Amino acid sequence: MKNIIEILSASHKVTREEFLELEKLAIYGDVEARFKLGYFYHKRRRDELDTKSALQWFELAAKSEHIEAQYHYANYLMQANSAFEAFIWYQKAAKQGYLSAQISIANMYKQGLGVKADKLEAQKWYEKAANQGDETAKLALKQFELTANDAIAG
Repeated sequence: MKNIIEILSASHKVTREEFLELEKLAIYGDVEARFKLGYFYHKRRRDELDTKSALQWFELAAKSEHIEAQYHYANYLMQANSAFEAFIWYQKAAKQGYLSAQISIANMYKQGLGVKADKLEAQKWYEKAANQGDETAKLALKQFELTANDAIAG
């Protein structure tokens, strides 16, 4: 049988046997299996139970330092209006170079979500994301530059 984690990476359609194997691996502590199971429930989200299951598996993987799980867990926390806790998890992933988390941290600093607004910190995180080639971050940096130039000229 193919490695269940490879199967889920390629497709979200798995057999019952494959799903049970993934669940077994996750229960026994396999971090990647925990993430993949969280992702499976996240993509499926048919009901509240799927949402809770995704959150549970993402949290377990995030606490085991899985970068992508940290980001997804933070997304769920943001949806639950737990901005400060989300900020903590985004920051963990962002510090490890996860681009989407860097953008999230920059936006949170810019808007003061879950953390005190800090334009310099926002700019720092946009720069990190821009250095990875992110166009949204590059645009945000240009906006900071224009705002600073307007302040000097005004």
